[in-house]
Order: sequence, then C-alpha cells, then structure tokens
Amino acid sequence: MSGPGASGAIILTFDVVGVETIERSFVTAGKVVDDLTPVWDAIATDLAADVAQNFASEGALFDFGFGGWDALADSTVRQRERLGYGGEGPIELRTGELRDSFQRGGVGNVTDLQPLGMVYGSLAFQAGWQNWGTNRMPPRPLLGMTQNRRALIVQKVGDYIRQRVAEQF
Repeated sequence: MSGPGASGAIILTFDVVGVETIERSFVTAGKVVDDLTPVWDAIATDLAADVAQNFASEGALFDFGFGGWDALADSTVRQRERLGYGGEGPIELRTGELRDSFQRGGVGNVTDLQPLGMVYGSLAFQAGWQNWGTNRMPPRPLLGMTQNRRALIVQKVGDYIRQRVAEQF
C-alpha cells in the first residue's frame, strides 16, 4: 500500500509470494485513508478459509484444474502406515500442525495487520518445502489466490476506502 491517500489516490499492492502481485489504484479525492486494518482483518480471515478449503480438497482449490496435489510416493504411504496414519491420505495431514499453522491463532500462524499492509502465512518449518517441492517431492501448493479471491480483495479494499472517504465529506 502506498501513501495514506492525501495525494488523491491509494495504490494497493498485494503480493502472494511466488504466485502473483495484484495492484490497483483507488481515488480518495484528497481525503486521508491511513488505516486499513479492519479490511486486512477480513481479508486474513478469508485467506485462512481458503487454505482450510485447499487442505480439505487435497490441493484442488489452488491447482486450477489439475486435480489437486500429486499422490504420495509409495515409500511415503508405507511410512504413514507404519506410523499409524492413513496410508494414502489425507495428503499433507498427519498431526494437523501444518494445516493449523495457517489458521489465525494457530501455532506458527503469521497474521500481521498494519495500517497500510498485512502479512499472512505460516512459520511451520515444512510449509516452504511442501509448497514449493524439493528434488525428491513434487510441490503441493498450500497458499494461493483464486480469481474470485483476487476480485473480492480488490472489492473489499475499494468498498472500505470509499466508505472512509464518504465519512470525511
């Protein structure tokens, strides 16, 4: 987010690391909009719901038509069975710690709401290599952005800015 709006516009930049950047401008008519924390709070809640849906669908939400996460390797299935977990699935779910680390208040969750920006994600050590893959494991995207979510983020921010500007007239 650049500038509080005194120049007559706010530029929203929303990055999903490694996925994409959304950038939009909003006219503020010279009015100051310097705290978007309430809208970031709503967006963080939406992102957490998307991640939960992605885990429940074994990656189908963010794979855009490719059928979800790749099946587990035979060696992983055998290991899971030895350890008492479901052999072939659910994929990415043994203890639930990784999934829960994306939920607000969960251990390892990062939800940092600032007046002009936010950070959302997970500090779970396995999140990076699960998301991006390794030389021995395919990527299984945990966090992403659907077309619908992009549009809803822009709409929520725009609605919030318009409401704040209207209150100043």
